[in-house]
Amino acid sequence: MGGGFTALVMPYVYQSILDSGVPSFTAWRWAFFFPGSLHVGLTIITMLCSQDLPDGNYRWGYGQC
Repeated sequence: MGGGFTALVMPYVYQSILDSGVPSFTAWRWAFFFPGSLHVGLTIITMLCSQDLPDGNYRWGYGQC
């Protein structure tokens, strides 16, 4: 779904940047910041809101470590 979503959204992002008066060769390059910023944002959200390990006891064997 990620590749399909990107293929659908990128032309609209490009067109909106192009409509703001940026030359076409620069607008296409700037449009690639959109999926990149989404990846960075989702990475930060995942790191802050997810649990790294399952709950439980992580000691190797019995007794004190």
